[in-house]
Amino acid sequence: MRETGHEAIVVVGAGNGGIGVIEAGSEDANLAGIVIVSSPRSVVDAAGTIQVQLSDGTLSALTMPSLWIGARTDLLSQVEELEALATNSESELWIYEGNSMHGTFILESLDGPDMERRLLDFFGRVLSDS
Repeated sequence: MRETGHEAIVVVGAGNGGIGVIEAGSEDANLAGIVIVSSPRSVVDAAGTIQVQLSDGTLSALTMPSLWIGARTDLLSQVEELEALATNSESELWIYEGNSMHGTFILESLDGPDMERRLLDFFGRVLSDS
């Protein structure tokens, strides 16, 4: 995106894609912001072997504004734990109570309009600061 002239970039990832966003943010401090939806801390294969796991160092390396979204009863999501470890970034955490939807499926639930508003507010705030 930067090669085509875009300077202010916000990266969004849901589910396992949240791990990639966190890793990208830890390596590129020039991102305007990151959004993580329903991300786990690790990816485990069918045999139970951890394939990818976020370290505390990766999370503490985040310096850009971040928005963390999850659902209280989503057993795959660990956004509360992850956000708590992102100590060097201005972060916002939102957990939908009583919603078991995972990732972008939250947008299809009754909480969808609220999540859309939160995303647009975050984009507007971080992109206007860039």
